[in-house]
Amino acid sequence: MSRAAIVRPALFNGESEAPTHYSVDYRKEGCHGWTIFFSSGARWTARSSVFALALEALIPMISELETHELVVALNQGNVGMLDIEDLPPRGRTEVLQILADGRHWEAMQAMITGGQEWIDALEKPMAELSALAALAALAMREGSDGSSASEIRP
Repeated sequence: MSRAAIVRPALFNGESEAPTHYSVDYRKEGCHGWTIFFSSGARWTARSSVFALALEALIPMISELETHELVVALNQGNVGMLDIEDLPPRGRTEVLQILADGRHWEAMQAMITGGQEWIDALEKPMAELSALAALAALAMREGSDGSSASEIRP
């Protein structure tokens, strides 16, 4: 069972059109909030405001539609957790690449209006998030059997 809340499209009248809202299943093990979970069991936890800012910076960079909608729903629903394993494979790869290469941090710095002291205070947690994402991306590329898996590009 996944460690974070799963957000799924709520379908109306059995139609398969794009969902207008999402339902959230909060019945997960180990939900402590404001956390990004990685497949290795590693997790990144931050204050709610830092977590929300990280998602706000990440969202515009996600091109894979289903992943984009899921992360938007988590953010708007103030769910406070994201399990990378719950993302579609293409979106998972894309999110890990964005986090690993620090693009989320570059975008966050542009969003911070509180001055250099705020940027300095967030630099370490964002570096930790990038490092965890880089390890997860590497593990995903290598595959569970140690062989090199092809990288999915958006």
